[in-house]
Amino acid sequence: MAILNEKRTIEKWVDEYNLEGIISDNRLGVRNRKIPSVFITHQLNVLTGNTSEITSKLHQYIIRKFDECWVPDFEKMPNLTGKLGHLRKTDLKIKYIGPLSRIRKLDIPQKYDLMVILSGPEPQRTMLEEKIKSELMQFNGKVVFIAGKVETLQKSELKGEVKYYNFMNSEQLEKTFNQSKLVLCRSGYTTIMDLAQLGKKAFFIPTPGNMSRNISPGN
Repeated sequence: MAILNEKRTIEKWVDEYNLEGIISDNRLGVRNRKIPSVFITHQLNVLTGNTSEITSKLHQYIIRKFDECWVPDFEKMPNLTGKLGHLRKTDLKIKYIGPLSRIRKLDIPQKYDLMVILSGPEPQRTMLEEKIKSELMQFNGKVVFIAGKVETLQKSELKGEVKYYNFMNSEQLEKTFNQSKLVLCRSGYTTIMDLAQLGKKAFFIPTPGNMSRNISPGN
């Protein structure tokens, strides 16, 4: 139903706004036969355990309806997506465009031994926050902890060697990523691309229900 609604909306927009092309960010219904339509995703395969072959073929069947599929990864090495973004054989029109990141690599001194940045749905996010806070009591080094709770005002608090923030804006995150030696975070692909851009070592915690890989971009 969602795909059908997307297609209807795009049909209306093509005529209303005289669109000349479409780049669909993982939206399977955002395409139109009248104009070039590109699908962008890092998941060419959909890994669902025993049903992976079926779900992957269904996914690729819909991708095939687009003029091209852009994958934000390297075609060969270093390989950030593994089986998700690489197929052994395919007739899909795939173009590897390299990782996409809003983060720049800055030439600034290291300030933190560990950066913790949390995200994800509740109550898992809060449960993970409490668990990590407990474990950090045994960590030897300077830590910056971003809880990932976007509120009206930014708050910060220093407890021993740990500096806590409720959230950071994009500019602050860029600076803090660059100042940190190691990053502990959820394993979303956007964060993986950011860390690959910076060449940072990381420890990833899978989000429940998501397929993920443990990698170390700094290696």
